[in-house]
Amino acid sequence: MHSFVISKYTLIEAYKRRFILFYGLILLLCIGLAGYAGNLSLTSKQATLSAFYCFSVRISAVVMLAIYIILNESKALDSDHAFAALGLPISRATFLFNKFLAYSVIVFAMTVTAALPLLITNISLATVSAWVFSFYCELLLIILLTLMLIVLFTQPLTSILLVGIFYLFSRSSAEFLRHSNNIIAAPASIGDQVVAWLVKIAAFLVPRLEQFAVAGWILHDTTENIQWANIVTQTLVYGALLYVITLSRLQQRTF
Repeated sequence: MHSFVISKYTLIEAYKRRFILFYGLILLLCIGLAGYAGNLSLTSKQATLSAFYCFSVRISAVVMLAIYIILNESKALDSDHAFAALGLPISRATFLFNKFLAYSVIVFAMTVTAALPLLITNISLATVSAWVFSFYCELLLIILLTLMLIVLFTQPLTSILLVGIFYLFSRSSAEFLRHSNNIIAAPASIGDQVVAWLVKIAAFLVPRLEQFAVAGWILHDTTENIQWANIVTQTLVYGALLYVITLSRLQQRTF
């Protein structure tokens, strides 16, 4: 019975803190902003509205989820609750898995809720499903990234800042890689070459989040350009890597 007690109380705490309620309010705000953007469009108003909605929801969900996990878990690990939780007859591996499982359930609720407004549009179910699945994969990586940063750094502000840098760089990694290749191929100073190579290496070390939950899929109502192999592979590889790093650090940390 102790196996899932951490997941249970993590979900209860999210309920008490009205996480989904606040998320619902954010969705309403995104719908309002999308409606305004759709009215500005001269053609394909509904497609523009839906695409802008997906874009704004994606950013809002990442920000809200990352800040909530970091603030909530940082406080828990630095308080007396950490001793109580880690004093249960479960391993730290089970503790981490329970945390990940609970937040995965929350993320599932977030993605399904975000998809509901899209179901009343003319966007095909296949396109909506593809967007939701890749959106879910992206949020799973955000969960693991935030959990890793929490056990690596004691200051929540540091973790929040690093999440923002990581996410923005991952969302633009293809552009950074293309720009670096142009600098390397062209005559440039040694300093520029070194920076270009460093950026290129860094671009290979982060997931290509620009391939996830692309608003263009909704705008054009197509799934032809979705790189499923890359999305699934990156989710599994980077997810496993983040999980292993977090578990290793959690087992080494003293409370």
